[in-house]
Amino acid sequence: MQARAINGIGVRSAWAVATVTVSSDAPINGSAFVIGIGVNNQINASFRESTGGWYYYTSLVGSAIATGSDSTTSGLHTFAWAAPGKTYANYRPAGVNGVVIVDNRNYTIRDESPSTDKVLYYENGLMPVEPGDRVELQCRVATLMRNTGASLRVQWFDKSDSPIGYSTLSDGDPDFVYADTVFNRYTLVTAEPRGIVDFKLLYGFAVAPSNAASAQWVLMPYCLPFVAAPAGTSYLRVAMPWIGKARAAQEGPTQWSPGSGS
Repeated sequence: MQARAINGIGVRSAWAVATVTVSSDAPINGSAFVIGIGVNNQINASFRESTGGWYYYTSLVGSAIATGSDSTTSGLHTFAWAAPGKTYANYRPAGVNGVVIVDNRNYTIRDESPSTDKVLYYENGLMPVEPGDRVELQCRVATLMRNTGASLRVQWFDKSDSPIGYSTLSDGDPDFVYADTVFNRYTLVTAEPRGIVDFKLLYGFAVAPSNAASAQWVLMPYCLPFVAAPAGTSYLRVAMPWIGKARAAQEGPTQWSPGSGS
């Protein structure tokens, strides 16, 4: 290692040379140095500059749609960027950008459950995992007046990046269900920015299976019957996605922070 002093008027001293050696068997403080724990690996988790990479797939449309620079409608489904100056700006948490999934079907007869028929996901940037790794997922969600549900899941991929299945989450609260007769703080009656506490925190954990090499954050929206009116539109508001590795004994969610590229 070389060092050189510079005083306040810019006069430099002669170079001093020192040698630093580190023993190969020196112990590491493992309790304080755990690679990847507590880090949000979700790319574009803040939706700050765009929603690039994010897609909403529904089998009812038959393909995945992006928001574009504002919103995209395909059939009776709309996927929108909730950001200042955009059509759905008022559907985001105050001070935070997000996305909105709009289902314009008459769903008085809809009684869906979470499935691969409707999935919100980020296409690329899978998080590498090893079999047995414990993974944490999070996001914030709210709806607008109508019956809407959502379930946070993890999709696993093998070493060839082929999907090998989904896992439900445990040891948390990964599901959002708006009960038909109850308006609570997460069922926002008007489209206006609200505090993040008015968006429910979904979170949970899953363990990577023996053939997993990577993991993907996914959210499965669905519609529930709404018996108080003849028809309705489902609005699912989503913000602050998170996917990262968790400690074996971790119980609560990690404090959210922006992910890569956010």
